[in-house]
Amino acid sequence: MSATALQLIVAVVAALGTGQWAAATWSRWRGSQRILADEPRSDAASMARASIRQHLHATSLWLVVCLVAGVHALDGTATDWASSVVAVVFLIVPVWITIIQVRRGSEDGRLFLTRLRLDQQAQEVIAQESEVTAQWTERLVPALMADVEDLEFGRAGHAGAGIVTGDFLDVVPLDCGRLAVVIGDATGHGVEASISAFQSKYVLRSFLRRFRDPGQALEELNEHLGASSGPEDLLSLLVAVIDTKAGTLRYASAGHCTNMALIERELIAMRSTGPLLMLSPDARYASRELQFAADDLLVLYTDGLVEARTSGGAQFGTDRIGAHLRREAGSAADVVAKGLLDAAVDHASGHLEDDLTVLAVRRR
Repeated sequence: MSATALQLIVAVVAALGTGQWAAATWSRWRGSQRILADEPRSDAASMARASIRQHLHATSLWLVVCLVAGVHALDGTATDWASSVVAVVFLIVPVWITIIQVRRGSEDGRLFLTRLRLDQQAQEVIAQESEVTAQWTERLVPALMADVEDLEFGRAGHAGAGIVTGDFLDVVPLDCGRLAVVIGDATGHGVEASISAFQSKYVLRSFLRRFRDPGQALEELNEHLGASSGPEDLLSLLVAVIDTKAGTLRYASAGHCTNMALIERELIAMRSTGPLLMLSPDARYASRELQFAADDLLVLYTDGLVEARTSGGAQFGTDRIGAHLRREAGSAADVVAKGLLDAAVDHASGHLEDDLTVLAVRRR
């Protein structure tokens, strides 16, 4: 066999390889069009583009070999026998890879497209979960009422161990110019805690509108939840009813951490007035009343603020909260709330493991 014949064989084999890789490239490109069009910046689209580039690279290499060998064979400039044999030997590996690709190409294509579809479906599920989580969180921590007469609101929050939280806030308009502000914290993290918080929040609204005293509303809520919840479900909750006409703040706390108010620039500790909800079906909750005049400040928060820790285990604690409130006594409500969150984040070096919610209400 002449060197020219070997060169022709090389050209034919290279042409077959070029055809196979070109067909595989076309198949990948056609199968990726929907993902590339719908989600051009997704991980699935990036993976598709990378696969197409790899196939184009292989196709171009085979094409170069085909053209070089074909030109040499046709114009009579084929090298000697030894050089042609060497060229054939060097083609053994890529020829073998091409044969394997031909045998596995169909299955690889199906697996590739299946993986792209699964990745796209996963991206859609993640997007839906994010949307649902945002809507769920908005139900637990709604937009504050900016147009309440004589009151200014500010809030800040951080979700700890999961994308959903067991903390919740509520602002409930009542009769005769009164307004109830609520903060609560369901035990645990994640979906179960969030469901408990959601249920309690909306049931409490009904009781607050039926009973003027926040302590009585908590007793009714405790009885209701005790009949429908498991023994492991516990909830801390603080209700403060603000009467702007009477200039009073009346509150009751079900095992909630000590919250604070600045009344005439004096720091008042608002301690628990009864046990955690669902701890005892016969629990009683007392109410306490404070004066709440112009420039007075109510600050409600969950235990994630108190228990924010340094790497050495030192808690942020109520003393730091009180010191911060004294420093910010004249600041706007949103500045107070966000400042407390920032101070806790700095104290914990950015590592807040628990849910944390702050609500500040200033009387104007």
